[in-house]
Amino acid sequence: MKNFKNFVIIILSLLSFFLFSIVCSQYANIFNGHKLDMKSLDAGQANVTNTWNPNTEKLDLSSTMDNHSVGLNHDVKMFYELLHKKDWKGTYEYRWKTFRRDIRETDYVNAAREEARKQGAIWELDNYEILTVNRYGDNNATLICKFVEMPGSGISYAAVDWHKEEDGV
Repeated sequence: MKNFKNFVIIILSLLSFFLFSIVCSQYANIFNGHKLDMKSLDAGQANVTNTWNPNTEKLDLSSTMDNHSVGLNHDVKMFYELLHKKDWKGTYEYRWKTFRRDIRETDYVNAAREEARKQGAIWELDNYEILTVNRYGDNNATLICKFVEMPGSGISYAAVDWHKEEDGV
């Protein structure tokens, strides 16, 4: 019964944070100091000053007491680096086995490219910050992240579950 209560508390916490993040993302669309070349913007592509500088300090700090989680940290950083580079095939490799079993790589890559196309040629993950880390076990963590996406430096927040599987992914 105690485990069920803890499970319900975690689910309710994540749900409330998710709703909070939706509200925040609606109000947080700020310019954030990016420099745009207006001529290239008119042509459908923005020349954005590269501001890629993810803040992973809390993730790094959380692993100082646990050497087993270094691989998980690496995977988190690599996934967002690949997402920043729009390397959809690379991001697919970091998805959970159950995800990869249910969704073919070609479907994932095509859907990601189509979604990026719909959002415009200038969409990108401009930056991210890990706000909190909740580790459970050697290979699992829930991260609360802040994402800055272009165009418009839209800011969103999300709770992201990470699981490092035994085979390395």
